[in-house]
Amino acid sequence: MRRFVLVLVLATLSAGCASVGGAQDWRPWRSRAEAGHIFVRRACAGCHAVGVRGLSPNPLSPPFRTLAERLPGAALKADLSAIASRGHAQMPPIYMTPGEIRAVAAYIRSVAPRSVT
Repeated sequence: MRRFVLVLVLATLSAGCASVGGAQDWRPWRSRAEAGHIFVRRACAGCHAVGVRGLSPNPLSPPFRTLAERLPGAALKADLSAIASRGHAQMPPIYMTPGEIRAVAAYIRSVAPRSVT
């Protein structure tokens, strides 16, 4: 019985380690927006203000809370897809999987003023 429990615990841990990844790896206890927040803190916060307040470190980079208003509906995901493949203006391409794009879009909508979402 102890061996069975040990094998079960090791299998669970190895499965968890194998699935640790970016925002595409959102789990039931982590919302898509939370997964997007993890991604943008790592990949975008160097230039953009990614929270509900604050200025962007790069004055040319818009705060994320303004993007949902500037890119309503499907335009937000389309713009993120374009950024993933070819960048934008002074921004280099930031590779994102389709799941990461959905997660980042969900996060951007979550920090937008309530009148936009």
